[in-house]
Amino acid sequence: MKFKTQFLEGNNSNLKAIVGIPGWAADFNGTSENSAGDPVSAFATVPLLYRAVTLRAQALSSVPYAVFSDGGEAEWPMKSHPLSPLLYNMELGLMLTGATYVLKQYTGRVLTGLQWLNPTTVKWEFKHGSNVFTQRVGSDTYGPWSDKEMIHMREPSMDADTGPGLAPAQVALKSSQLRFNMDEFANNFFQHGAQPSVLISTNTNPAASEVQRAESFFKRRLQGVSNAWRMVLMRGDYKINTLTPELKSMAMTELQQHVVLDIGAALGIPRSILESDASNYATSQTDLSTFWEMTVRPRLDWYEDTINRQMLGDSVGQYSVKFTPENLDVFQVDESARAASLLQLVQAGVPLPQAMAMLGYDPVENMPEPPAEAPPVEDEVSTEMRAWQTFAINRLDSKNGRPFETRHIDADTAQLIEEGLKQASTSEEVRAVFGQPMFQWQGYP
Repeated sequence: MKFKTQFLEGNNSNLKAIVGIPGWAADFNGTSENSAGDPVSAFATVPLLYRAVTLRAQALSSVPYAVFSDGGEAEWPMKSHPLSPLLYNMELGLMLTGATYVLKQYTGRVLTGLQWLNPTTVKWEFKHGSNVFTQRVGSDTYGPWSDKEMIHMREPSMDADTGPGLAPAQVALKSSQLRFNMDEFANNFFQHGAQPSVLISTNTNPAASEVQRAESFFKRRLQGVSNAWRMVLMRGDYKINTLTPELKSMAMTELQQHVVLDIGAALGIPRSILESDASNYATSQTDLSTFWEMTVRPRLDWYEDTINRQMLGDSVGQYSVKFTPENLDVFQVDESARAASLLQLVQAGVPLPQAMAMLGYDPVENMPEPPAEAPPVEDEVSTEMRAWQTFAINRLDSKNGRPFETRHIDADTAQLIEEGLKQASTSEEVRAVFGQPMFQWQGYP
C-alpha cells in the first residue's frame, strides 16, 4: 500500500490538510493487494493456519499400519503408489476444501495405481441418481468419472448431502484473516518508518504546488525504516495530529492468543502444540496425548473404512488395511501409565474385571474368577512357624497345655509338628523340630 494524500475541507475553506497514511493503516480508497479471502489462500499466507493443517496431515500420514491378504500379513499392493504420501494429500484436501479425491488407475480390470487430484480443480455433481466427477485444469476438462472410478471423502455439512463439506479451515477463516491482517499491520508499520498515521494541518491556504511540495518532503524525509525516529524541522504554521493509537495499546498479544485458540479449536489442535512455548513440558505431553486420542485416532477409523471399501476392493487378492496407532511412542507411554494404574487398583483390592473397566480396557471373555481366599504366601507360613516355635519353647516351663492355633500352616504339616513336639523336652529339641527346611515340611508325607 502506498503513501496516500488526502485533502480535508471543513466549513472554513481556508483549512486544508495533508493526511499521511502509512500502508498499515486503513486506506481511504482501497484495500491491501494481498489477501486471505479463502481457506486455500489463507493456508498460503497465514503461517499459523499452515502449521495447523500440515500438523494434521503429518500426524495422520505417520500412523503405522498393517496390510492383510487372504488372512495373513502382506505388503502394500501398489508399491509405486505408497499409502503415507497419499494420506497426507488426502488430509490436506479435506482440511482446506472439505473434500478429497483419488482417481483409480487400472490395467485391464485390475487396480494398479492411485492418483490424488487437487480438490480445487475437481467438480463433484449429483446427476441421475449418482455422483459424477470432472476435473478442470487450465482450459482442459477431464472425466467424467463415476463412484467406482473415484475414491472420494467429504467433511460433514448441513448444506448438502453431496459435494464438498464444511472444511475445518473454512471454520477458522475469520481468525486466519485476523492473523493475516495483524501480520500485514506490523509489516507495513515497519516498512513505513514504524510511525503512526498522522494528520498534518495548517490554517493557511497553501497552493496546490505547495501541498505537493510538502507531501514530497514528508515522504522523502520520514517514510521508510531507514528514516524512523528522524528529527525534521519545518517552516510554516503546521500542526501534526496522531490519528492512530500506540501499537502497545492495541491488545495485539490478546488478539494473537485469541487467534491461536480459534484456529486450534477448529482443527482440533491444542495451543501447546501450535505454540511450543505456550506451556510447560507436562502440559504439552498431556495435550499431545489428547491430540492423538481425540483428533487423530477417530479420524483413522474413517480412513480405514474408506480405503478398504473404496480402494482395495478392486485390488488383486482380498487386501485390507488396519491402522495400528498403539505402536506409536505417544500411545506406548500412555499404555505404560495405564498398566501401572491397573496394578495399583488390583493391589488395593479392586477386582481385576472392575479395574479394567475403570481404565477403559476391553473386557476379556471367559476370564477366570479369582479364588474366594488367596492361598497363603511363604512369608506368612514362615512367620507362623517362628511364632509357634517361640510358643512351644515358652510352654516347656509352663503347666499350660493349650495348643498353638494355626492359620496359614496346612493341617498335615501342623500334625507332623505336633507329633515332633511331643518328643521334645528342651529348647534345642524344639528348635530341631522347627529346623526342618520348608520344602521338607511342604512335601511331607
